[in-house]
Amino acid sequence: MNKKTVVLTGAAGTVIGGVALDLLGLVNFKAVATSAWAGIVKAWEWLGASASIPHWLLVLLSLSGLICVLVPLVAFISSTRAETNSMFDRFSYVEDTFHGVRWRWGWGRNGSIDGISAFCPRCDLQIVAMVHDGFSPTTKFSCRECKVDWHEGEGNWYQVSDQIRMLIQRTLRRRAQEAASATAPPK
Repeated sequence: MNKKTVVLTGAAGTVIGGVALDLLGLVNFKAVATSAWAGIVKAWEWLGASASIPHWLLVLLSLSGLICVLVPLVAFISSTRAETNSMFDRFSYVEDTFHGVRWRWGWGRNGSIDGISAFCPRCDLQIVAMVHDGFSPTTKFSCRECKVDWHEGEGNWYQVSDQIRMLIQRTLRRRAQEAASATAPPK
């Protein structure tokens, strides 16, 4: 969990706890206890009442049916959670090195890769993309601090950033496959 999730979870728990305490102040516990005891007595009488099928047998059959439904449901939910927990968090993947250049990006609201930027692998300064137009345009990435040309990509900035976006997506697919194979049961 990241810090934001922990803070939000703590705040939500505090608010829910405060509301629950306020509601408890409105409850007349004597009336609740009296009603609960009356319900228990009625249920006991119903279980012992005569009918074509004993009521205790109906309760027993109902409970066993409920167990038959709940056990597979709990098993399914726990297996789904295990798969979810074993997968990497794709939104924490915000930096990588491609073609000798360090790239950083963010994630848009719809899960798209957003704001791709290039950084010098030596001094970590954001490097300049210089487009050289001509018959076949190229984009050169140069660090003004280190005075080093790090990469020359084919195409303009948009074409190079699309290529980096595709490399990021390929890395995500590979990590997802690795996570899935790590959690798969042995054959």
